[in-house]
Amino acid sequence: MHAAGTGAVLAQQHAPEGTRDPGLPDAVLEAVLAAILTDAPPSRQDDVRTLAITFATTVDDLPALTPAERTLLREWLHRATTAQTAT
Repeated sequence: MHAAGTGAVLAQQHAPEGTRDPGLPDAVLEAVLAAILTDAPPSRQDDVRTLAITFATTVDDLPALTPAERTLLREWLHRATTAQTAT
């Protein structure tokens, strides 16, 4: 996204004043979003993986756990987020 946005801005800045396309930034944004977004609903596996990734970011904020318990929890969450799904 950053590269596409930067390219659109630079292209506008370097184009002669009368030839600049005011719709270019919006067109670039739409093209980038179309390439990375989907209308398909997430699968159950995606939901679980997303939840595990989000939870993993909070492990250090769990003061009731010992350092060893946090390490074990991180390992489990890592396995949950990197495991290959059965086909």
